[in-house]
Amino acid sequence: MTTAMRKAGYGLSIALIGAATLLPYLAGFPGAYLEMILTLLLLGWLAGARPPIEVGAESWCLIAAVALLAAVFAINGTIAYTANFLMLILVVPLTAALRTQAAPGNVNLVARLALVGVAIPAAVASFQVAVEGRGRAAGWGSDEIWSAVGATVLGWLALMGRFGATGLWRHLYLLGPVLGTLVVLLSGSRGPMLAIPLMFGVAFAMMPGHRLGLVVSALAVLALFVFWPDKSRMISIATIGKEIAAGVPLSDGSSDVRKLLLDAGWAAFKLSPWTGYGWSHFAEATSTWTGIENWVDRPDAFHLHSDPLNFAV
Repeated sequence: MTTAMRKAGYGLSIALIGAATLLPYLAGFPGAYLEMILTLLLLGWLAGARPPIEVGAESWCLIAAVALLAAVFAINGTIAYTANFLMLILVVPLTAALRTQAAPGNVNLVARLALVGVAIPAAVASFQVAVEGRGRAAGWGSDEIWSAVGATVLGWLALMGRFGATGLWRHLYLLGPVLGTLVVLLSGSRGPMLAIPLMFGVAFAMMPGHRLGLVVSALAVLALFVFWPDKSRMISIATIGKEIAAGVPLSDGSSDVRKLLLDAGWAAFKLSPWTGYGWSHFAEATSTWTGIENWVDRPDAFHLHSDPLNFAV
């Protein structure tokens, strides 16, 4: 492999990883297509460089799963949606392309990109709530839930920089979960709120030599929750939990909607359990059971609020 080819592969790899870590909150859905374009460019480089490609059992399982999705989407769905999911197959050669750029310092590079990638959402979300006056931060080109999930993932990804880091950076990586939590609170997204204590549990299990630092990060996160001025979303989680445990009707309106969607999705699934209805046909599939208001026709809700349910239908 020539020096020019190697530099081109490295440049494309950095561009892809940079887009994946720095742009989710700023670019939203369009950013995903940018990453697809960068992936195709990197695979074009791979075809020219021709490094060895290893395809293990997990790769074949992924390829088979995506092939099945493509088949059922083609039967009942819109063919354009199939193209989105076919991109998942490319993770096999993409892994091989990125492996050619492997180097000991890369983990620190990715961790620093992830830390910057969660600091950007923290600044944007703060601006949206404090300056623009939004009730809930939602990023750009995304929504409250998905943007909060993306920021959470980046915040925890930054922690891997603790391995082998020295000096100030070793401590700065602990800000990842804290900044991710800040975005979650500004978004008011309750799902990621529930995930935060579980994530700390996983971190304690996987990072035995860094537990003191994790305690400091956890205390900072706890302080955010304790002193957060608007605790309505936290209170609603506790209320829903108490009502479920007591077996009484849920008072939270969003819970009623989710129950409605769960029942409608399950009913639709039972009528077509093998090929479903296609990725673009949620409305038609569930309208019989969702009643007068067709939930998935609303501009702010074009899914069933559950990824397993989305795929089942």
